[in-house]
Amino acid sequence: RPGFIALAIDTGHLAVARNELQNAADAGALAGAAELYTDNGQSINTNANQFGYDTATANFSEQSPVEVNWTGGNIGDVQRGHWSFGLGSLPRGFTPNDSTDAVALWGVTTIELDENPNFINAVRVRTRRQDIPIASFFARIFGHDSFEGVAEAVAYIGFAGTLEDFTANAPIALCLQSIM
Repeated sequence: RPGFIALAIDTGHLAVARNELQNAADAGALAGAAELYTDNGQSINTNANQFGYDTATANFSEQSPVEVNWTGGNIGDVQRGHWSFGLGSLPRGFTPNDSTDAVALWGVTTIELDENPNFINAVRVRTRRQDIPIASFFARIFGHDSFEGVAEAVAYIGFAGTLEDFTANAPIALCLQSIM
């Protein structure tokens, strides 16, 4: 029984630390996506990466700083890019892209937008515990003093889903730019 208790303690401890890494990645991706477009909505805000980085690194995992390997630009653990739902030719997932060009939204189908990797609509953030790995308690008996942890999140700006025509009689949200 003591072996199972030790395993449960280490497993629970790792789960908590990993969850805190995921929370930091989620917060960073959401903050970056919230700042993805400039105030006029006509171009990509290259500072979105900085917002994502600053938010993620403001978090801790077990009172240890969360690590994010990013020093600027659109490479490393904080990236802008395109999220595709796999509706067209692109597979479902995130594709990094540092384009800052606006993409025409009018007269374009959802599938055309979904398969256009130049339609920048998402931010991806990875968080880590490598320099200060997650300590183990009882796994040390088996030669595992610590474990590295990594978490990733992607936040995208867009529609949450689709509704059949005439199934809703009130809009959920309106984009100010589309009205004006």
